[in-house]
Amino acid sequence: MDWICPGPNCNPSPALNSAYEQLKVVEEIWRRRTEMAGPQRRGSEGRRKAKKRKHSHSKSKSKESQRTRLTVNLHWCLMFFLLFFLPRASSLTVTGQKDGYITLPCNSSYRGDLSTVLVFGSTTAYGNHQNEHFRGRVHKSGNCDLILQPLKTTDAGKYTLHVNANGQPKSYSYDVHVNVNLTARVGEEVKFDYLPRDAESVKHFTNTDLIDVWRREQGFLTDRLTDKNGRPTIKNFTSSDAGTYRVLNKTGGILVTVTVTTESGTASKDKQDRTRDDKTDGTERAHVCPWSVIGVVGVLIIVFIVFMIHQYRKKNKEHDSYLEGPNAVNRTGAQIT
Repeated sequence: MDWICPGPNCNPSPALNSAYEQLKVVEEIWRRRTEMAGPQRRGSEGRRKAKKRKHSHSKSKSKESQRTRLTVNLHWCLMFFLLFFLPRASSLTVTGQKDGYITLPCNSSYRGDLSTVLVFGSTTAYGNHQNEHFRGRVHKSGNCDLILQPLKTTDAGKYTLHVNANGQPKSYSYDVHVNVNLTARVGEEVKFDYLPRDAESVKHFTNTDLIDVWRREQGFLTDRLTDKNGRPTIKNFTSSDAGTYRVLNKTGGILVTVTVTTESGTASKDKQDRTRDDKTDGTERAHVCPWSVIGVVGVLIIVFIVFMIHQYRKKNKEHDSYLEGPNAVNRTGAQIT
């Protein structure tokens, strides 16, 4: 800003000149500040734009990461469903008692010639090249049902039945579970049956605890069980050995359930005495029962005879009273006339 004198003969006062100088200094300071603020403002705007771009990039990256995690989770859920739910839905659990029998149904409506093959793991349980373990124990029933007997603990596991009906193949899957009941006296040796080929672990369930007693890779995990000719054995049975033993496969599925109960020597003797007494009582009842029946029938016959005699006498009495009445007099007079 320049000072303009209002007239040709303008002679400003010293105070006015001083104010003018101060005004010029302020103007110069303002100009320099404006020049310095320009780059700072542009730098600040640049930083804001860069921060905004960075935030937008981070936000898009976060959304992409969320989509990736969601896709991975969906894949895991689908895999879990396919691995666990579908096989179990198509597999039928069949449970039987040791030395009993089980039936593996096929539910086929086809009534023609059926080609039936039962597979147990890599062995053939029924069909051509049948394994020796199943020889003479698997029989066909009905259209394509198969009966397995007598049932052994080594029969537990997964079976697949292949049926070919007029060129249309169909398969059925079964999970066979075997139950075993054992009664042992204290101090005796208890032998369990052979473990199935798919056995991975054995657990002992008591009233208060769950104990791992055997694993395939580690062997026996307790001194209460030993191996005797390939069979788990308790040398000296105690009451703490009683309970439920479960043989499990790799996935934790139950193959064999063994229930062991304690029976003392006194209890066994009492049981035998009770059995003997029951047999004696049954024999006595067998002899007494016919005579009781005969007695009841005789009483009924006597009651019936007495009742018939009473009815007969009653009828005769009524007939006599009828003949002795007024009708009898009239009939007599008529006869005299």
